[in-house]
Amino acid sequence: LYPEMYERLITAARKTNADIAVCGYLYQYPDRDVTIDFPFMKDCFLDRTYIKESVAPFMLGDSALNSLWNKIIRRDVVIKNDIRLCLGQRYGEDRDFFLKCLASSNGICFISYTGYFYRRVPTGAIQKARRDYVDTMIECAQKPELYTALGVDEKTAQAACENEKAKQLLSSIAFTERNFKGKERREALKAIMNDERVKSMTDAVLNPSFGEFSRFDRLIAGAVNKKSLFSLRLYTKLMKLRVSLYGLLRREKEE
Repeated sequence: LYPEMYERLITAARKTNADIAVCGYLYQYPDRDVTIDFPFMKDCFLDRTYIKESVAPFMLGDSALNSLWNKIIRRDVVIKNDIRLCLGQRYGEDRDFFLKCLASSNGICFISYTGYFYRRVPTGAIQKARRDYVDTMIECAQKPELYTALGVDEKTAQAACENEKAKQLLSSIAFTERNFKGKERREALKAIMNDERVKSMTDAVLNPSFGEFSRFDRLIAGAVNKKSLFSLRLYTKLMKLRVSLYGLLRREKEE
């Protein structure tokens, strides 16, 4: 489907002798298309030390590199190490597969090229009201052991994975508030609040050592802990209003 992309990736892998080659991609958002590039050295061989110090930390905090469709991986890496997609795993299987390949590879190469166009499907399952967000978050959760296999410190990997789950919780709440209405929205939010498994996620948001969470994030986490639907909706609406005002002021400044 994307012959030029694969030709370029194969050429780069052969030229650099890297087991893995990766290109950028175009991601379709509802209001615009965004080119996703990666903040790594391009068109050269990046060894396992670089993977440990730069690629792994990036993946711990950003999902942009998780998918497989913009990559090629040397066949021997997959076969000799018996690396497989996990049957029955609905979410995160591509990220886990890629991390295992990284741990077994000699190195990686990123190329200066946008070769894939990811299109969103309006009728896709992600757009439907659901009550299994917590199940999804648990299944999507980062696995610290896959990062320690790359040389990342165990404590660092564990903290980053907990932080990522907390961000998924906030994202799921924001998505529900933004896209659903009435009974569907109330039931979806209640399902999140009433699931005891979210306690570790809200604790991460409320943890002072994680400075990236805003005051509104912490208010939302507190509302979830108290199981207060009223407070949860109030804080999400205030956050949405704040973001809208910020966007308006920024546009006026640019004009």
